[in-house]
Amino acid sequence: MKIPFLLLFYTIFFFCSACLFAQIQPAIAWQKTLGGPGNDIIEDIYPTSDGNYILFALADSSGGDVAIDCQPHGIHDIWIFKMDPAGNIIWQKCFGGSKEEGNPYSKIIQTSDGGYLFITESWSSDFDVEGHHAYSDAWTVKLDADGNLLWAKSFGGYIYDVPRNIYELPGQKYMLLSRTTSSDGDVPPSMDSVLSDAWVFIIDDEGNIVTNKIYGGTGDDSFFKALPAADGNIALFGLTSSTDGDLAGMGVDSVDGWMLIIDTVGNIVSGKVYGGPNIEYFFDALNTPDGGYIAFGETGDPAVAVENGYWHGDQDYWAVKLAADGSVQWQGIYGGSEREQFRRAMALPDHSGFMLAGSTNSFDGDIINNTTDSARDWWILQIDENGVIYSSVALGGTGTDFAYAIAEPGIVVGGTFSDDGDVVDLDGTADGWVIQLSYATGVPSSPESLQTLQVFPNPANSTVQLQMDDDLQPMRLEIRNALGQLRHTISEFSATATINVTDWVPGLYFIVVSLESGQMAPLVRSFEVIH
Repeated sequence: MKIPFLLLFYTIFFFCSACLFAQIQPAIAWQKTLGGPGNDIIEDIYPTSDGNYILFALADSSGGDVAIDCQPHGIHDIWIFKMDPAGNIIWQKCFGGSKEEGNPYSKIIQTSDGGYLFITESWSSDFDVEGHHAYSDAWTVKLDADGNLLWAKSFGGYIYDVPRNIYELPGQKYMLLSRTTSSDGDVPPSMDSVLSDAWVFIIDDEGNIVTNKIYGGTGDDSFFKALPAADGNIALFGLTSSTDGDLAGMGVDSVDGWMLIIDTVGNIVSGKVYGGPNIEYFFDALNTPDGGYIAFGETGDPAVAVENGYWHGDQDYWAVKLAADGSVQWQGIYGGSEREQFRRAMALPDHSGFMLAGSTNSFDGDIINNTTDSARDWWILQIDENGVIYSSVALGGTGTDFAYAIAEPGIVVGGTFSDDGDVVDLDGTADGWVIQLSYATGVPSSPESLQTLQVFPNPANSTVQLQMDDDLQPMRLEIRNALGQLRHTISEFSATATINVTDWVPGLYFIVVSLESGQMAPLVRSFEVIH
């Protein structure tokens, strides 16, 4: 029987990923839950020049770790605190208005003058927030080295303006990335005031706009990351659903990952889109030693051609290695059958790979240790420089847990609603959660006896027999169809099994066997069902 091209394609990348995949779980070196009796969450962390860290958090608490004088004005205020490498708070400040501040993409940086700059979303027009336009603005706040407020500006128009990132440029100028549905106020005119455009603007050290650009078309467009290009230009990474305007002729299909190269005054140099007919987007990106980039985000598309992993279901983590000209060098998809939400990545020491941080609802696929009845857990993944997994760990408890940001040397921050599992000393409804992870090093090999797995008959009509040497510890076995959807699971497979496939849809299926400890490379075998 001829195997359709799509099934043959999945066969190839299943085997490629299986040959290379290995997992070693990194250990928790230390952890802290930080917050008060209310609902608090950490959204960003940035290393400071004195070896400490500055953190951006949301707080509606007063008490606990949150200073008593940080009395919230509204639903959430911004909680800025400096932390030493052991997780102890050095100083803290709170800022905000009587309405809501904060969003999951809030960002804080240390500036070259020793102070700090943060950008977040604000709905307020009082207390520390001035110049508010309407709905939400991109609220930008400059602090001195001790966290005292120097100035605060609300940038936006009269609809929604949602900040994404901020960078310092030479000459004490700052580039801000924002999503906007406005076309008035501070925002230049755009093609579309219903869906969003990507808004990129530069301010001086006093918060005055000096360069102001809108990019996109009539679809939904946004940038989340900017990087210096090797030729002196700027590379922007995000998402688009537009097929016109700046995206005309690029071949956008549904929602795609978008890379745009601009010069230092905002003129477009080149652009490319990435993905398939479903939904993809880039949330983060890093420069690589070869002058190219690696972009990170999510994909929900089984049609994306990858060298590492496969689409497991819903949205998965997505890594795309790009050359300096934007051409794809390799792609990887990582996750389980439920929803993964990627947030941030960082490069590991000595160009040994990358650490990815986000969260997951999955209990299968690449998430090997998530065994609690959890709403959502952190998922921390390490891949090597070629996109091969060598570490995977889910962290959390039975509540909802989100990882938002990561900084060297493997400090991950986010929030937790759990008071069990990996979480220690929850104070309120939700706390900020800080974890120092050890790096995973080394890639163990698979026991030779794992290779003895036999599958017969193949093709199978009514039953399929599995047989393997019985000198291994119990293993987990999954069978998935060609789209990566889970069809059958044996949690403690050992030696033999008989599986009834009478009512299975004809086609190609994949058997994935791995030790429950994860200390080996999983093995993949395939078989065909015919009726």
